[in-house]
Amino acid sequence: IDRARTLAAGGDSAGARRTYRTFARDFPNDSLAADALWRSGMLALNEGSAVEAAVDLLSIAELFPNSERAPQALYTVGVGAYANQLYVESIDALRRAQTTYPDYRWDAVGYWLGRAQAAKGERAAAEATWQAVVDRAPDIYFGVMAAQALRQLNGTGGAVVEMANMRAIAGPPSRVAGDDGSQAFAEQWLAQWLQVDTATLRQLPATVTADPDWIAGQLFLAVDERGDALAALERVYVRHQNDSPTLYALSLEFERLQAYRLSLIAMARLLQFSPAGLVENAPLFLQQRAYPRRFADLITAESEANGIEPLLFFSLIRQESLFEEGARSFAAAQGLAQIIPDTGAWVAERLAYPNYTNDLVYRPYINVKFGAYYLDWVRDYLNGNLVSALVGYNAGPGNSDIWREAAGQDDALFVEQLTINEPRIYIHAIVSNLYHYTRLYGME
Repeated sequence: IDRARTLAAGGDSAGARRTYRTFARDFPNDSLAADALWRSGMLALNEGSAVEAAVDLLSIAELFPNSERAPQALYTVGVGAYANQLYVESIDALRRAQTTYPDYRWDAVGYWLGRAQAAKGERAAAEATWQAVVDRAPDIYFGVMAAQALRQLNGTGGAVVEMANMRAIAGPPSRVAGDDGSQAFAEQWLAQWLQVDTATLRQLPATVTADPDWIAGQLFLAVDERGDALAALERVYVRHQNDSPTLYALSLEFERLQAYRLSLIAMARLLQFSPAGLVENAPLFLQQRAYPRRFADLITAESEANGIEPLLFFSLIRQESLFEEGARSFAAAQGLAQIIPDTGAWVAERLAYPNYTNDLVYRPYINVKFGAYYLDWVRDYLNGNLVSALVGYNAGPGNSDIWREAAGQDDALFVEQLTINEPRIYIHAIVSNLYHYTRLYGME
């Protein structure tokens, strides 16, 4: 393995692949045998040798069916075959993955299997495959994509992520009978689930109110030491993150303290524990605290000023910062819309913003203005494609342009073939967020 890596690093890809394959052949019982074939296949793919890559990957499925690489190999072959219009081979690989490894990325496998079936003219099979994905999880990325595909039923023309038409597939705001959106209705639902009295639901237990971190967090907020306050309050959340009744009361208190990120994650975790299953099966009052519109007037105004759908920008900010105005990432991205210092300075220059310093970017009215402007600029730079723009916002417009040129106009293939995971996860999250924001607020 080390020899093969050295050969690859030295530019001898053929020698590296030969060494990997020899290792897998001569030591089939070694735990690294399947991984050796995987590495060989990836080297072949990077060189554009799709057939050699497919041979390596299919060999993993045949020779090492119990390895973790086997379903990954079938999925890679299936999507790659689809991209190369080899629909029979795509269907075969993806159906094998779905049948043999039903828990491996079932949503992604189902979506691409439906694409291949539709492209081959198997309309009824594609409908059934996509509907199964939608029925199981309508609110995740591939659930949304499958629902859009059911509307399009065009497996050969390329899939467009229909950000602007989410209303056509979004479910109802709430599926709970009699839900009037009130806090009282939500608390009756919670009380029935948790087997507690509604009068106690909003009350923090003594284990929270007497917690030194809870006391310190409020004191830090009172003297405007927000960073220390949030750190103390988060420690309280972590200690109670598995206690459903306390999560509800904590979410309300965090909201009162304007610790919006903590309020959101506490409510989202409560919904995960609940019997709802899907978010839309929970009371509307709870859903709206998991998908809130904090800073609504500001975000709506700046979105509209830059030609951006406000619900999309809420979806982006939820993913970027969970509405925490003081958020800072490891990459030094800052504030609600996570503006990095260089981008902030560049936007300030473009907008002729007077006396700009980086500290100002944490102020919501500046951060949101700069974020909306930058997203609009990136969209224009990338020929108006919103999915390209979102990838560019996350990973840089130059990278997005390169990836788009390689993938073509099919948005789903573009996202699938991104060479790093972060922008792919980013798009998945924003599409899911937008599904919920459209359900909850899109009909207003």
